Amino acid sequence: MGRFFSFMFNSYPVFSYEVTPENRLQLHLCNKLDHHSLAWYKHLHSISTIFKDARLAPLLATILSFFDASSPQFPPDFVKCVRLYGILDILKPHQVIELGCGTSTSVISFYLSNTKHLACTAYTFDDNPDWLNLTYSKIYKSSSPDHRHHFINYIDSSTFSDINIDITNNRPVFFYLDASFDDSSTQGLKHLKTILSNTKSSFIVLIDSRMAAVANLHQIAVACAQNLYVHTTKCLVKNLKNDPFLKVMTDYTIVSNDSQLIDQLKSSFDQIYCSH
Repeated sequence: MGRFFSFMFNSYPVFSYEVTPENRLQLHLCNKLDHHSLAWYKHLHSISTIFKDARLAPLLATILSFFDASSPQFPPDFVKCVRLYGILDILKPHQVIELGCGTSTSVISFYLSNTKHLACTAYTFDDNPDWLNLTYSKIYKSSSPDHRHHFINYIDSSTFSDINIDITNNRPVFFYLDASFDDSSTQGLKHLKTILSNTKSSFIVLIDSRMAAVANLHQIAVACAQNLYVHTTKCLVKNLKNDPFLKVMTDYTIVSNDSQLIDQLKSSFDQIYCSH
């Protein structure tokens, strides 16, 4: 038990201060810490709500099965995972394109396994073949591979040439941006630009954090020659956006060239999917 408590205390950022009669903590610092604590409280509230919802039990079991404490891959963020699944479940896209792999890939695989009656193809890209193979082996360690889910090692922009976006389908294409690959300046956005260039299909993009990607969304608008509609937790006011204490615990950005898709998500989501 002592080892468990040690792990819990050492798993979070901890700050130590000394307050003396001559040098007290600054009030603005305390206010920022309070704001951060409130965001963390809301995050914990979301996690607790998720685990109390019996409808999500199969999804949570899948996520926990994927998690391996000895693996170098990141532990799951349950709020992000449920949000991702919520978007897929609501919009039911005909194509799913994921940039970067890990726990989110297991969520996409779970979605595919529960929508076999729908025509849907998924592409998971990663520039690390070992990471890609590890993800694949963890997902399909006890089940047969789904032929609709393609795992592809990213080499360069030509890697995306095999993706054929069906513009005749009335269901949208869904993108999950969670890796930069060789694009540090816009955190992976240039790859979306490559794929979406001149597309006329309805699409929706979920961006996991990635401020530089959000700040450069106009590049997608130019490439598609369309307006984009954005729903985000990010503060886009210039003098506030770099304040780390103004970020929510699991910030996200949803982007689409179809305002009705954004409206559909906003009206369908309950706080379990987008709580912050």
